[in-house]
Amino acid sequence: MNQPPQPPPGGPQWSPGSAGGNGSPVPPGYNQSQPRGPQQPGQPGGQGDPGQYGNPGQQGQWGQQGQWARPGQQPNTPPAGQPNYQGPQQPGRAPGQPGQGWGPAAGAGAAGWSGGNQGPGGPGQNPPGQPGGPGQAEQQPKKKVSRKLLFGIGAGVLVLVLAVVAVFAYQRHQEQVAAEQHAADLAQQRTAVTETVNAYGQALSAGSADEVLGMLSAEPTDTTLLTDEVLEAARGDEPLTISDVQPTVTDDLSQARATAVVAAGGETAEWDLQLSRAGEAWQVTSELPVLTLEGADPVEVNGVEVQGGSALPVFPGVYSMGTGTDRTAWENDSALVLDQAGSTWSSQLALTDKGRKFIIDEGKKALDSCAKKKELAPQGCPMAIQASGGQEVNTDSISRTIKGDPWGGDIDVTYAPDTASLQIEADWDFQASGTVNGQQATFSRAQTGKQTFTMIMDGVTSDKPDIVWF
Repeated sequence: MNQPPQPPPGGPQWSPGSAGGNGSPVPPGYNQSQPRGPQQPGQPGGQGDPGQYGNPGQQGQWGQQGQWARPGQQPNTPPAGQPNYQGPQQPGRAPGQPGQGWGPAAGAGAAGWSGGNQGPGGPGQNPPGQPGGPGQAEQQPKKKVSRKLLFGIGAGVLVLVLAVVAVFAYQRHQEQVAAEQHAADLAQQRTAVTETVNAYGQALSAGSADEVLGMLSAEPTDTTLLTDEVLEAARGDEPLTISDVQPTVTDDLSQARATAVVAAGGETAEWDLQLSRAGEAWQVTSELPVLTLEGADPVEVNGVEVQGGSALPVFPGVYSMGTGTDRTAWENDSALVLDQAGSTWSSQLALTDKGRKFIIDEGKKALDSCAKKKELAPQGCPMAIQASGGQEVNTDSISRTIKGDPWGGDIDVTYAPDTASLQIEADWDFQASGTVNGQQATFSRAQTGKQTFTMIMDGVTSDKPDIVWF
């Protein structure tokens, strides 16, 4: 005889007042969340409710989808003797959906017992063999990060920070060392530049042209006035010195400049010297001053004859301008080369006292020579006599006499380059014998009184100048 399925041991129980809270009976199928006993092997539904029972005294019926039907409902009865078991609950599905385990029949509402996921593991557990249920691997709790790992990470970060700090500190140290070394190198080279410029001044003061030229990076092509003799004369009576050197060196230690005070001829000027480094030595790259001579006349510069119009490199100092003779001189007879760029010189020639005396003396000699000429009109003489018709003069008897001293007064001598002229007032007499139309006769100067004589001398500075009187 077929018996209705019985609820499994430990299944849902109900009693009056267990759920209503007011003592009223709990109707069959009310879903109570009571703890369940342990699931028996072979029972359908795992740990959930095995379905819903009917009211007491009534034969239980299989409900829809594995649920016990309430009285009056049509059960979805499986074949005789087979429970309506749906198999394991599908993950992700809500209880009561098709394909689930034990649960309320569709439309049963709160009246039927629900095959809830309750059991020994507590509410919400799935049946055995289902995902998340007993028999599955339990979810592992999150592992705590060990102190050793944290310590290792912290130590690694600290080492990295310390390494960065060490590299930065090392770089800063190296930069500081390099800066200090560079500053020391600059100071050393400034000292070397100062010593070079001082040596340059000492060589000038000593009159050593070769030593000075040896300190230049390039020797001038024209060294006419760059000799010891010229430099010795250029020092003059006042000392030629260089002092108060203020050097500046470029960062690459290859170039330098130095301001210095140059003293010559009792005056001073500031120079700005440029220098370059050749190995461990410094050389002066600034060019020497240039002396430019204006005019076409030759000039003796500190005893060396130089053609007028020349521009020549010179050392700083005083330069004497001469003519090469004591008869003439330059009105501006010296040049001070103190400016670093150089100096331009120009002047006019003038007679010296010796030159003036020379001209007068030579003029007097020439005039006296004229007076002694045994000619009526000697060439280049002012005392010419012209014979008239029928007169024949015995030239051997000619005698000219200059009366008085025409040279006693203030004689005005005019001088142009190598040419001089002067005038005198002279009274002279002429005597001669001869014939007039065959008759013996004497001749004399018909004109009396002073006459202006003019003399021109060419080649004043020569040993034998040309003199013409008229």
